[in-house]
Amino acid sequence: MTSPHHRPTATPPRGGGAGPDDPPLRAHGPEALIALVPACLGFHPADSLVVLESAAPGPGGGRLLRAGLRVDLPATPAPDDVAGATGPLLAVLRRDLRPGSRVHLLVHDPDARLRDGALVPGARAAAAVRHVLADLDRHLDAPAGRVEVAEVLLVTADRWRSLSCDLPCCPPAGAPREGGAARRLAAEVVGRGLAPAADRAAALPPTAPFGPGRLTAAAEARRRARREPAGAALVAAFDAAVETRLRSRVPPVPEADWCGRVLAGLADTGVRDAVLLSGAGGPATERARAALLDPGPVPGGTAHLVDRALAAEFDPVRAAAAAAVAVDVARHAVDRSAAGAWAVAAWSLWQAGAGVRAGACTRRALELDPSHRLAGLVEQALRHALRPRR
Repeated sequence: MTSPHHRPTATPPRGGGAGPDDPPLRAHGPEALIALVPACLGFHPADSLVVLESAAPGPGGGRLLRAGLRVDLPATPAPDDVAGATGPLLAVLRRDLRPGSRVHLLVHDPDARLRDGALVPGARAAAAVRHVLADLDRHLDAPAGRVEVAEVLLVTADRWRSLSCDLPCCPPAGAPREGGAARRLAAEVVGRGLAPAADRAAALPPTAPFGPGRLTAAAEARRRARREPAGAALVAAFDAAVETRLRSRVPPVPEADWCGRVLAGLADTGVRDAVLLSGAGGPATERARAALLDPGPVPGGTAHLVDRALAAEFDPVRAAAAAAVAVDVARHAVDRSAAGAWAVAAWSLWQAGAGVRAGACTRRALELDPSHRLAGLVEQALRHALRPRR
């Protein structure tokens, strides 16, 4: 297989300060594609196998990036370890790959070394790549056309090399990662507020509770709020907190008293579901919220109204901000009363495509309340790499 000289590959912005009307980021060639990965994942991967799937070419010849998947490299090159590490990734690819797609395989290998003038992968990475390519070769035929493995890239802290190209454009020793294309794309990512975290751990939201003073004030407010009806006013206040988060360079932590009232309000399923729509905005969202907050019957139920609002008006930037507010709220309690806020954060992050952060919030919700239904649904969606339906 020789290296294709990639047509532009684009991905829609996610999270941070990017807006829904921003043009897509564009990566021209392997170097820029490598630079795009941290923006897709939300952090700089290490010791990882990353698969990017780009869709069939659009009218202008560019390919939209449909999915970015990552797994840890296996602990050893033993077949059982390799199959265990790559199994979840391969299961998703077999299920979701579409005809005309391209697969880009990037192996971020800390064991890669220069040997006889060539950058070569370590034993774990080499075994993982062989296993994935063999599996894809068996399963890439689709009814309407074959899915293509576009390239296999070996990536280290400072260099990259194509393992699928033997042309002069891809020297065996590889090339520096910080070329002009990579620098331009990295600058654009930062300019849009999409700067990735240094590593996976740094990408996770904080889960430690706030100090005793805030916890006590929130608990008292929560007890008082149980005697008060929650509804549209609480949802509007949550939206206002999301707007503050979007406008502030250093967002303030909401007042403990307010967080306590939100914790109490999220115990009402209608209020909670209306808060989940904080990642959307517009007439369809308002209709769905009115139905969720109205105790009267809705013809056909509320699910179709919620689906319509998400399909027409969902904004991943707002959803990420809503999740951040929900995390602040959740950190104002240490018992199961915080599970609802953690689940709201998890659901919003999953909808926004931030699976790593969503997983951390889901785990915290289920630690506090193992039977929490929304958290359990998000956990299943993440485990099976299900995409939000919009």
